[in-house]
Amino acid sequence: SKGRTWNSNQAPFSPALAPEAMIQYNHGWGVFFVFRISGSVFPKAIVWALPAGALAAVMNIMKHSWGYESTTNGGTVMVSFASFISTLGFMVVFRSNQAWGRYWEGAGMVQKFRGAWFNAASSLIAFCSKKPEDKEKVRTFQCAVIRLMSFLYGTALSTLADTEFDCISQEGISLEHVEFLDRAAPEPNVVKCEVIMQWIQRSIVDNIGNGVLPIAPPILSRVFQELSGGVVNIASARKINELPFPFHYAQMLGVML
Repeated sequence: SKGRTWNSNQAPFSPALAPEAMIQYNHGWGVFFVFRISGSVFPKAIVWALPAGALAAVMNIMKHSWGYESTTNGGTVMVSFASFISTLGFMVVFRSNQAWGRYWEGAGMVQKFRGAWFNAASSLIAFCSKKPEDKEKVRTFQCAVIRLMSFLYGTALSTLADTEFDCISQEGISLEHVEFLDRAAPEPNVVKCEVIMQWIQRSIVDNIGNGVLPIAPPILSRVFQELSGGVVNIASARKINELPFPFHYAQMLGVML
């Protein structure tokens, strides 16, 4: 049967990772966010732009009233337009390069933590005792590890996408543990990942002493390295998901477009 699934926190930022000064915004249809005032650079820019524009208008009126010949021609307009297009082109190319880099970095991190946790789980299965008297304990440990890794992977993915992911099952995971997880981390799945990771590590340590994992500590330490490596990679992937492209740049580009 399908186990319990964890839905990601509805807020676009994790409080632990996103400082209060971070400007949160939603592109929506790509138009409406350009009219946002909070966090915008336009109010401060207008302080300088309006006096300069007013001065230019006054000087132009004075020039015509005093009978000076107009110096504005098609070439001057084209130069101004070409400067604007060049600036816009640079901003679009820079934004596209950043988006391309963030996309592939995020995709790479997802594959890395998936591979790291798969290696950790497969190593734990391979390291288990083959003694007949330990068969039941080994089976219990292996089932718990697989289910906890499924919980961990699904919960980690849900921190990157506002969706639910099915886990193998919650058989073998007591209702008390599930309720504790809900109480300890009612919303942010980032915290749930840390709790589940602690469960896995504690289960490994407990089964070293009872003979289920009769493997040399230097070899077994590789499992902990893979687990911690996966945590680092999921944190890097969340960084891309939680920290958007700077609002000031995005708004300015939207206005220019």
